[in-house]
This record gives sequence, C-alpha cells and structure tokens, in this order.
Amino acid sequence: MRARVRDPRSRGTRALACETLLELNEEGGEGFEEWDLPSAEQGMAHAHLAAGDAEQASCWAELAREKLARVEDLEDRELIESQIGELGL
Repeated sequence: MRARVRDPRSRGTRALACETLLELNEEGGEGFEEWDLPSAEQGMAHAHLAAGDAEQASCWAELAREKLARVEDLEDRELIESQIGELGL
C-alpha cells in the first residue's frame, strides 16, 4: 500500500494522488482490513503536510485517530499511531 510519497520537487502534488487510495478504502469490500481506512487517512495527512497544508493534515490525522479506536489488533493500531506521530502535529 502506498501511504506516503516523498518528492521534494513536486511540493506534495504527487503525494496528494493518494486520494485515489483513500477512495478505494472508503468503498471497502472484500480484501480490505479494518486498519486500511485509518492508514489511508494518515497517508492523506502526510500528503497534505508535504503540500504545506498543516491545517488539513491535522484534520486527516484526527479522522485517522478516530477510526483507529475501532481497530482491534494492537500491533496494527500502534503502527498507524506511530506514523501519525511522525507528522509532529
């Protein structure tokens, strides 16, 4: 899964392409796990931060945190929480 894209030349433009990943996760269905959507949302937070929009990054990070509360697997939850923590928001 592509959660974060780092390309300093694009100033986050390419990173925002992960919106497609988010849309797929929102649709869900067979093969998706309970952690997929909060993972995609933290990816959006990273993308917005890379694009210079800390306010939107904070909003996406909060959405991811809310959904993480419903993820039963502790290891999955801790991994995504650590990725959100990398944002420094």
